[in-house]
Amino acid sequence: MKRILSLTLGFAALSLIGCPPPVQPTSTGTTTGTAPSTDAVVEETVEETVVEETVVVPEEAAPAEEAAPAEEATPSESTSTVEDFAEEVAEKATEVAEEVTEKAAEATEEVVEEVTEAVEEVAEEATKAVEEATEAVEEVAEEATKAVEELTEETADRANPPQPKVELNPAFKPAIYATLPDYCPVPDGMTLDEKTNIIYLNCPNYVPADENGKREFNACLMQILPDGTVEKIMEYPTHPETGKIGSMGIDICPSGNLYVCDNQRFSTDPQGQVASRVLRIARDENGKVIFDENGKPDVKVVIEGINLANALLWDGDNLYITDTVVPTQGDEFGRGGIWKFTRDEIKKALENNEVIKVDAKAGDAHLIVTAPVKKIGREDFSGADGMTKAWDAIYFGNFGDGVIRKVTFDAEGKPTVEVVVDRDDFQCCDGIFYDSVTDLIYIDDSQANAIRTLDKDGNLNILWINPDTDGADGSLDQPAECIVRDGKLIMANFDWTFPGLTNAAHDKPYTLSVIDVSSLAKPAPAEETPAVEETPAAPAEEAPAAPAEEAPAAPAEEAPAAPAEEAPAAPAAEKAPTAPAEEAPAAPAVEEKTPCPAVEKAAPVAKPAQTVPTRQKKFRFPWRRNGR
Repeated sequence: MKRILSLTLGFAALSLIGCPPPVQPTSTGTTTGTAPSTDAVVEETVEETVVEETVVVPEEAAPAEEAAPAEEATPSESTSTVEDFAEEVAEKATEVAEEVTEKAAEATEEVVEEVTEAVEEVAEEATKAVEEATEAVEEVAEEATKAVEELTEETADRANPPQPKVELNPAFKPAIYATLPDYCPVPDGMTLDEKTNIIYLNCPNYVPADENGKREFNACLMQILPDGTVEKIMEYPTHPETGKIGSMGIDICPSGNLYVCDNQRFSTDPQGQVASRVLRIARDENGKVIFDENGKPDVKVVIEGINLANALLWDGDNLYITDTVVPTQGDEFGRGGIWKFTRDEIKKALENNEVIKVDAKAGDAHLIVTAPVKKIGREDFSGADGMTKAWDAIYFGNFGDGVIRKVTFDAEGKPTVEVVVDRDDFQCCDGIFYDSVTDLIYIDDSQANAIRTLDKDGNLNILWINPDTDGADGSLDQPAECIVRDGKLIMANFDWTFPGLTNAAHDKPYTLSVIDVSSLAKPAPAEETPAVEETPAAPAEEAPAAPAEEAPAAPAEEAPAAPAEEAPAAPAAEKAPTAPAEEAPAAPAVEEKTPCPAVEKAAPVAKPAQTVPTRQKKFRFPWRRNGR
């Protein structure tokens, strides 16, 4: 069977390649010369096989012998022929298979090559398209970058107007006063306790914060001892809704307690969803913050409803608070204001465990002053910020446009507002502080990284200005608050930048800077009296000598003569600063504030007093003018 199947397959292969099949023997041993078709061969082969095994050919088949003599092919010879033919078919089949394989391989190669070429063409076109797109994107990016740079330069020019060339006095170059710990990244409001000479410093610590606004450090209250040591007093309890607190302005009530602005506007996104507050921190008779048995400070909410509680000032029995953002009127760009509360109403609220709630939108009577903000420079709508008491008036300035105003009150307490400074080259007023010794208001210009001075006549000068810095050497790093203690101007570097400010980034170290302003001290007129009184002392002794002889006549003439000489005592007064003035400033001014080092600090305060007029004239910059 295997042999027959092999033959069958062989015939089929020969038929496919066009080879004629071999002559098949008949059942009687004869051969035929006709080559059947392949299918017929297969069928006949199968049939003949069956016939050979089971059927006996009858005698009628004899005529077939005439076609092919039996002698010409024996059974053994037939078998040999089939085997040879099978081998030949196998060889041919192998050749065909190899040829087919070879052609298939060639065809595959050609297809692969064609596909590869097509892929390469597509890849080349895609690469070219990507390159073209990249070039286009780069061109657009370059144009956009150029446009942004131009806009940035334009904004910077508008935000930081060119300052007049000023010859800065190296004596006023800031130095490092203190490097604050890591948990004080944003120092701000300060106040001085004149009884203990301790400065209280608030650190609201708005940054650093994560993407969800969670701040790394909670707000804290620090104290700066007379020797410059900075210590932590407490952390503030947070707002029950926001879980945050923004402790900013701070001052001491006549009762001795501390009052603090809690700016909640920076604690929500969008801003202003929760109203700002005023807190009271209780202190004992020694000026120490009171804590309960669990170490929790005695802090109570006194006022709630302010939009952006910023600066805080106690003046007698009245509490004033600046609100940097109040409702605008008409098409105004921005508006700020001042709130006023009496000590009696606050005391009553505390006794009844109540909170005074206000609302600027409802026209609350506590909002006694509001003032607009101009759309200029960096386009910041922030209004009333820093505030101080000077020359029988309350001064406050806008953060967004730098305009400074003063508020005076009539006998009935009605306020009158007057613009004091409104200049194109000064567009940001942050914290301000009046120092009676130098008789100047010191102004933190956060935008320009500068400290300015304002005198009673409205003259605005630059004390110091420097470019962007990290503040490590004491340079100004976005000064926000300042205070004077013992002739030293101490500045808190807020270092949390806003658009358009010189300060470019919030970075370490976190610092307080200091400038020695003792040379700017003004001589106290009241202390010149001894020098004037000593002048007539000599004539007083001589008077009896002459009238002794001319008793009747002399007194009448000399009586008016003495006042006549005392009236023009001005020349003596003018000469007084050259000699007696050294003793004048040295006595009470310094000794009252710092009893221990009074002797050491008397000299630097007194000696410059002689040169005050010269220094002021020398550094009275030609560009300053009356700000009204």
